[in-house]
Amino acid sequence: MKSKMTRMLEHLKKYPKQKYGQLQTTLYNLDTKKSKQLKKAPQGWNCDAIGTMINKRIIAKDKHKLYSLTKHGEKKINHPYSVDIEDRYKILQRQYETLGNRYDWLVAENHKLREFKSKIKFLIQHEETE
Repeated sequence: MKSKMTRMLEHLKKYPKQKYGQLQTTLYNLDTKKSKQLKKAPQGWNCDAIGTMINKRIIAKDKHKLYSLTKHGEKKINHPYSVDIEDRYKILQRQYETLGNRYDWLVAENHKLREFKSKIKFLIQHEETE
């Protein structure tokens, strides 16, 4: 039996360009009986699973805020949660870039704080001499 996420990804492959709410509703209605299916899933329902697929770059959002399956997602459609060496490498590469940007920002902030501190010291010394 296919997992719920695999079935949702197959649905997304068949019907691309869906809104986030449509993805939620599709995922919600996969395991419910036809008579109990809803037109709209409860708010916040299964956002974590969809968010994980977005973070793993299996699902992507275009400029119109519509979601579709990526080429990487088509390869991983039967095992969406599995992580191979290439995936791990890409994750580590993104984390490295993020940490590098964060470090650069912290260095710039530290430099601004040192300048501010030296200006305050100068003003205090200038007031004491008057």
